Amino acid sequence: ENEMTAFLIPNGGFPIEGTIGSSGEVVHFHVIKYDSCTQLALLIGVTKKISPEIHIAQWDSRIGADVSTVGNPLGRGLLYNEATVSGRRSMVLTCQTFNHKPASFNTYSGGTIGGQTGSPLFNSNGRIVGLLVAVATTPIEVYDEEGNQIGITYIPISHMGYFVPSSFIRTFIRKAPLI
Repeated sequence: ENEMTAFLIPNGGFPIEGTIGSSGEVVHFHVIKYDSCTQLALLIGVTKKISPEIHIAQWDSRIGADVSTVGNPLGRGLLYNEATVSGRRSMVLTCQTFNHKPASFNTYSGGTIGGQTGSPLFNSNGRIVGLLVAVATTPIEVYDEEGNQIGITYIPISHMGYFVPSSFIRTFIRKAPLI
């Protein structure tokens, strides 16, 4: 039984050490491609065991398509959630990606758990249709005892999240420069 663990890539966080599967094998990964806008990274590492081959879908999933997520949020164990693709280009970032275009993320609705960033989103054929990047949030004003606004906090919108679509992932793997 293999577990997949998502790694957030902080600036300057190279190389990365991680544990793969239930065997506890420690693997040293190196980032070979990185996009600071989407925080998408391509890692390379050598393991003693043969890892299963996973394919990235040729086409982006249509709205309404059934998908599922598998991840190990915050190291709490392997979790599986069913979801549905609910929107395209639902969140557009102002930063520029490696290919000098604005980043846009699609949305999914279904089970969302904080800490699943980087986890794969699979279609019904077992192909990756995206990578989870964020849980949707809504701003809530925060007040002190006297009624003065002291800030804004963001709470998750239940059952909604964002993902980088497979078309962007495929382009990133093919065209992003090596670092």
